[in-house]
Amino acid sequence: MLLLLAAQTFAAAPPPIVNGDTTSDYDEVVLLYMTDSSGRQGATCTGSLISEQWVLTASHCVKDSGGFEIDVIYVIFADSMNSADQSDVVRASDWHPHPEYNSRTGEYDIALVKLSKKVEGTFLKIAGEGFSRQDRGEDFRLVGFGSTSDNDASSNPKKRVADVPLYDYEDLLLYTYDPEDDQNACYGDSGGPMMRLYEDGTYAVAGVMDFVSGCEGGYLGSARIDAHLDWIDGYTTDYTLSTDEEEPEEEPEEEPDPGDEDVTNNTGDGNGDDDASDDDDDDGSGYLDVSADSGFGCQSGPAAMGLVATVIAALGARRRR
Repeated sequence: MLLLLAAQTFAAAPPPIVNGDTTSDYDEVVLLYMTDSSGRQGATCTGSLISEQWVLTASHCVKDSGGFEIDVIYVIFADSMNSADQSDVVRASDWHPHPEYNSRTGEYDIALVKLSKKVEGTFLKIAGEGFSRQDRGEDFRLVGFGSTSDNDASSNPKKRVADVPLYDYEDLLLYTYDPEDDQNACYGDSGGPMMRLYEDGTYAVAGVMDFVSGCEGGYLGSARIDAHLDWIDGYTTDYTLSTDEEEPEEEPEEEPDPGDEDVTNNTGDGNGDDDASDDDDDDGSGYLDVSADSGFGCQSGPAAMGLVATVIAALGARRRR
């Protein structure tokens, strides 16, 4: 799983955005903390601020599961947990997972979180254009939060970034795979943006990071934003589409050559398919196998459960001053 809910067995997770770099850019990318009413159980995810009151994230981040009911979501506007102060934390007033979210296939793994108040700042544009096979091999930018070491998932979550090539796409999902630089998303990055990069230096969220076949050496599956615009519009139209309005012209599909690299499914429950390349696949991609064994979830465990307590204590201390 990208992120594991708190009530599940916790294992130390690899760093977020595997082999990526820390960044103080992308103020539109935020840290989400979900917890129960007691504050004793919780999980972290990443989200994208698309307007002054709405954050885009993954359904599995905000669904009640893993043995505890999500009662509170905090949205944290900072480059790391330790750098956040009272003014950086906004409580969510509501959240909406997609009603057709399928935890087995990863389809419709998209959600909206509404802030309890409007915020100022920059907002992440949405890439409304579709995809063509010319997009394969083009770099897309991943930004997300998570643990900072393999051995300490409770350490200060920091924002990280990496550029990875698009490997394939389907009607509802996008896949990135980077065997050359071995960069990938990981636990703590769920719900974060997979961003399309434009020649003028701008960027827009094209996908919501959902699942991996393994953090190190695996591929990432992300929900296509352009396939969910009507659903988003049902809650808010207060967002900006990218300035690139040219729709790519779909060309006849050719059987891609994945080369000598095998994509293996080696995370989640440990029962992954060791051969994710299948020329007889009917899913439209032809060579990526997405199954129930791919990883889903939110980063959690003893470390993550202490994050909200830290935030609440810090805010309380400041109020008493």
